[in-house]
Amino acid sequence: MDSKVGVALGIVSALIVAGAFTGGFGMLNAFAGDNGGSDGNQTVPSGDTVSVNDWGVDGEVTLPLDVSSAEVYKFQPGVDVPDVGDYDDFSISDATSGLQAGVDYEVVEISNGDTATFSEVKHQDQNYQFVLVDKSDPREYHYSFWREGMPETVGTAFAEAGKTINLDDEANFDQWATYGTDSAGYKTSDSKYFSAGSDLSFESNGSKTVTLERSVEVSQGVAYLGDVEVTGFNDGEGISEVDVSVMVDGEEVYSESLKDGSTGPLSDSTSFRNALTNSDMDLSTNPEKATGAAEIQVTVTGEFDTDENAAGDGQIGPGESIISVNGFDIFDNAIGDGSAVSFQG
Repeated sequence: MDSKVGVALGIVSALIVAGAFTGGFGMLNAFAGDNGGSDGNQTVPSGDTVSVNDWGVDGEVTLPLDVSSAEVYKFQPGVDVPDVGDYDDFSISDATSGLQAGVDYEVVEISNGDTATFSEVKHQDQNYQFVLVDKSDPREYHYSFWREGMPETVGTAFAEAGKTINLDDEANFDQWATYGTDSAGYKTSDSKYFSAGSDLSFESNGSKTVTLERSVEVSQGVAYLGDVEVTGFNDGEGISEVDVSVMVDGEEVYSESLKDGSTGPLSDSTSFRNALTNSDMDLSTNPEKATGAAEIQVTVTGEFDTDENAAGDGQIGPGESIISVNGFDIFDNAIGDGSAVSFQG
């Protein structure tokens, strides 16, 4: 072989080999480091990554459904936000009082949408405090409080594609409650049922145990329940026992025996409104949440008369009201259609 030809072939072979390695590394770079939307403080896979703080990566908060008007606040780590977690008493005006917007906190508005985007959110050693404030009228969401952080790095391909980090993984977005059917009826110890508004026309007079059941359906969202109210006592009608209980989504959250034979007479002076808990739990921060139904039960044992309704005759007669019940959310709104339901003979 001619020496010049041999030299030329050698050079061409070397270029081909070099090109193969260069292309190989190019392919490796093309697939390295995309963290696929890892968010919060999750660990990012090793590989081709960039610093979030150097690159500038946006963060997003996304609601499950559009809201007419809302604000999402992002407070810097270390900023004291008063009443965080209190769904009743929290005030964004109090929370931002004395703070500097753009320094201590940022706020992004949402109008007829579901997303709030924060620009170039920095990675910090501690998480940010977030608050969702619904400004719709009527309200569409409850307050939401949560903490979330940014990762330190993201994949280069992730950053170059302009992707955003989710900043709502720890959030719980509860929609404002909409009530459906509000119904009431009576059930005897032998399971005989009477609809509300009808006389309890028993086949015979005498001592009986009857339960008034009021059921309020939550058709959409979450009801933050707070109190049960019992009023309108009429204890001159042969009542020997009275028990009240409240069920939320099938679970009993409150029960009380108002009269069991050893207690004194019940009257309007013994009316009460109690928190829906048998513990010391603060319902402003830990409300009883209903997504299905809230049910108030009043069980009365007494002397029933199917014929007479004379006041004070020691018997519960047709149309005689002996007790009324109602329920309220933590914002002091009566649940359902808003009216109390009375136990009537």
